[in-house]
Amino acid sequence: MIPAINGLPWWYFYKEGGRFDGQSVACLDPAGTLFEALDPKHVLGCVVHAAAEVPEPGVVRHTAGRVS
Repeated sequence: MIPAINGLPWWYFYKEGGRFDGQSVACLDPAGTLFEALDPKHVLGCVVHAAAEVPEPGVVRHTAGRVS
């Protein structure tokens, strides 16, 4: 499984070297659940571009590319 998570990464401080080194971002992962379940040493940051539109609230329509 490869999760693509939008926004500030909960693992932001992993091996950062500063005061918060090794901690998850508390407001994003308050119980440390993600940090424990998805070991940050196996996580790669990326940018995901989705070709989609939101024609109305709660509806996302895929507009380009292949759908698996």
